[in-house]
Amino acid sequence: MIPPHTIGSTLGDVAATLAAAGFDAARRHARRVLAVALGLAPEQVFAQLDRMITENEGERIAAVLRRVLAREPLSRILGVR
Repeated sequence: MIPPHTIGSTLGDVAATLAAAGFDAARRHARRVLAVALGLAPEQVFAQLDRMITENEGERIAAVLRRVLAREPLSRILGVR
């Protein structure tokens, strides 16, 4: 059984993945990935570190992370210039 994940634990996992892929400021990028995927402002991510991630949210985070790892700009992912 996979343990439930919080925003905080997911933030750490995403930051580690980005760091391993060579991203500078991996934790800052991770916060932005979670914010985009969860529809939050970046500062709201830190305010909700103990909130549990739903399966649907986890899938959205994974999808955004895949695109970021492919070096697609977050502005394109969001659909804004």
